[in-house]
Amino acid sequence: MAADYTLIVGAKRNPAVDFSLLLGEDEILVEVESETEEDVRPLITVTPDDTGLVISDISIIETTEEIGGKSVEPNKAIQFRATAVTAGEYTIEIKVKTNSVPYQEPITRVLMDVID
Repeated sequence: MAADYTLIVGAKRNPAVDFSLLLGEDEILVEVESETEEDVRPLITVTPDDTGLVISDISIIETTEEIGGKSVEPNKAIQFRATAVTAGEYTIEIKVKTNSVPYQEPITRVLMDVID
């Protein structure tokens, strides 16, 4: 599968990820803060590890934004900062929670290549 993003070692980028196709019409993403990291949302994990691709500044986008040529409504996408440290292929898994009752936990994956 082709990478969704390609970065050169040392580069920083602010990718945005659209969840609108995974959400109901009135459903939005919500932030969850917790004392235990596994309960925090949005939650991003990187494989094979997070030392070669550092993720920070994770947030829900609260304004209408164009992502992938499509206008995405507020609170239906997230953005994060990716810093490329070591060349390799990385899978970024993103877990979020929604305002539905009971809440939903959509998950998506983004592929990122870091090259020298």
